[in-house]
Amino acid sequence: LTALLYLVVPKGFFPQQDTGMIQGITIASQDVSFQEMAKRQKQLAAIILKNDNVDALTSTIGIDGTNTSLNSGHLQITLKSFEDRSERADKVITELKQAAKQVPGIQLYLQSSQDLT
Repeated sequence: LTALLYLVVPKGFFPQQDTGMIQGITIASQDVSFQEMAKRQKQLAAIILKNDNVDALTSTIGIDGTNTSLNSGHLQITLKSFEDRSERADKVITELKQAAKQVPGIQLYLQSSQDLT
């Protein structure tokens, strides 16, 4: 019985939540200029905002307290309320990752924001 429970019970201390927020990190090549990074991130933002489940986003690039290099950026994506969207956050993340492949020269990493990390 213990072995069966070990196989069946979900692993991890905290379950994944759908808080309606998605955090994103963007990375381009080391030799990218600020202007080119801004252009690529703007293209990503436009693609993300086309998703029916996304309400708004905030985009930052450049060196600051969070970003350690010019070739990286952050996205904070706000999803529509549960009543106004058709997909859960994990499904939206999958859709956004697929759509982000349209922008060459930049990689997008996404994860759902959690109340407890």
